[in-house]
Amino acid sequence: MCDSLDSALVERAMARLSLELGSEFLYNVIITDYETGLEHQVKEVFCSIDKENLKLEHNQLQFTSETALKGAKADTVIATKIGPGLVEKGLTVYSGNLRMTYQDAPCYPVALEASQWCL
Repeated sequence: MCDSLDSALVERAMARLSLELGSEFLYNVIITDYETGLEHQVKEVFCSIDKENLKLEHNQLQFTSETALKGAKADTVIATKIGPGLVEKGLTVYSGNLRMTYQDAPCYPVALEASQWCL
């Protein structure tokens, strides 16, 4: 579960951007893997929105939506995956396969007593 999104910040950003269909943008994206605690930064990801389709493209990151949920269905997914702070805001949930490539950070062996381990 992702509890780090500030719903007020998201709401202000959405109002500022006033996204329009057929729009194209470049974003700096941060993806956090909550299982490992690793954070991945991908700069200048191309994003396009056209009707019910969202596409993210970068040599390290690819996403094309297969479905778009709105209304109560979107709110259910948002409440389950992110938290209740972003429901009833008219958000759209885009669902599809995400492909990301990244380079693992080097892992240096340490003494067992240090209780550190590589992910």
